[in-house]
Amino acid sequence: MLKEYLENDVIFTETELISNAFCKSCPIMGTNESELMKETADILCSNSGSVLNIGFGLGIIDTYIRNNNPKEHHIIEAHPQVCEKAKEMGFDVYCGKWEDIIKDFIKEGKTFDSIYFDTYVFNFKEYPQWAPFTKVVPKLLNPNGIYSYFNDTASKIEKVEEIIETFGWKKHIKVIPKSTVHKSYELIWYINKWFLKILIFI
Repeated sequence: MLKEYLENDVIFTETELISNAFCKSCPIMGTNESELMKETADILCSNSGSVLNIGFGLGIIDTYIRNNNPKEHHIIEAHPQVCEKAKEMGFDVYCGKWEDIIKDFIKEGKTFDSIYFDTYVFNFKEYPQWAPFTKVVPKLLNPNGIYSYFNDTASKIEKVEEIIETFGWKKHIKVIPKSTVHKSYELIWYINKWFLKILIFI
């Protein structure tokens, strides 16, 4: 399904990013997520460091991140048309699948102060993404860095929280009220505290 998505054009409307690759007018992202994305961007940028976002979509969260003036702002986007849109909007973006680009980051020793993951859900069983990405986050996140993700159906099915529990990172939750999004939502993020734990043991 990912192959079909990447090989088919997407449609940008005033409120949605749409694909017809596997269903008629299938929404990939909508502006109804704007308030949630703003809250998330503020958290990601709270340390004023380098930010990595996987999944550009309509560029909502990346616009809010840019408005926070982080030290660095990196984006990974798989769909070539969306990637071009991001460039038109003035963003620096890595075009390609995150799996390939992340391998290069790890090889180069590139790390970030904040990381956010939110790609489109294609097929939980055939193409899991949340769990495989989360497992490599410790190689990409700086000490005291922030990791957050869109914690809806995909992340729950792929048991992302259970994976992060094995890292020993500090969990934070902020409830986004129903009045600002289509349902009440728990914004979850983690702070990488492994460096402090090492100091304590030493």
